[in-house]
Amino acid sequence: MKVRRILRNTVLTFVGLIVVLVVTVGLTLLLGLNVNLNALRAPIADVASDALGRQFRIDGDVSVEASLWPTLRVESVRVDNAEGYTEAEFASLDKLSLQLGVLPLLKGRIHVRELVAVGVEVNLESDVRGNNNWRFGTGDGAEGAEETGQIPAADPAGGDGSGLTFEVDTLSFTGISANYVDGALDKKLQARYREIQRQCGHGDPARAGYRRRCTGPAVFARYRRPFLE
Repeated sequence: MKVRRILRNTVLTFVGLIVVLVVTVGLTLLLGLNVNLNALRAPIADVASDALGRQFRIDGDVSVEASLWPTLRVESVRVDNAEGYTEAEFASLDKLSLQLGVLPLLKGRIHVRELVAVGVEVNLESDVRGNNNWRFGTGDGAEGAEETGQIPAADPAGGDGSGLTFEVDTLSFTGISANYVDGALDKKLQARYREIQRQCGHGDPARAGYRRRCTGPAVFARYRRPFLE
């Protein structure tokens, strides 16, 4: 799976989430309330599933804290694996906290001040024929532009070509587990990371496109050495 296709699917997932929540966030700001959004779990999951081409579930609570930078909190997120692979889930997330700007959204910018993820697990796998489970979409994943070898040009503004930009000031991931199974070699690689952080200065956000505008040390990580079985 090409990196830009994964980025595009991620952006589409966030866009769908924001479209569903924007009216609720507006009412929350107007009334000054904190709102439980569990009733929106199903529509959010439907939008995300369509964007990813995999079953997406939210098994925990969804809530938003009111302000001009409302904080969305989501618990127990699951993305199913493709059929025919070892693990039932491709990825899981225990807790997600996302602080999102309302005013930038009105200008077509998805600006996340802080994104914190806790308890992240990803299960990657390739089989003896070279197929893998990180190709998203229908069929064998080799669809659209990838079939012809033609890749759309990147948006020079740092977006995905849709006219939207996706900016993140601070990223923080803790309790990360990454597993990789190579069917051809009959090997399994496991990596455990206690913490990974990325922070950019004001006005210099990390962009989910093909540019990175941060300067200085980009990532701070504590990890346990990966090992093979």
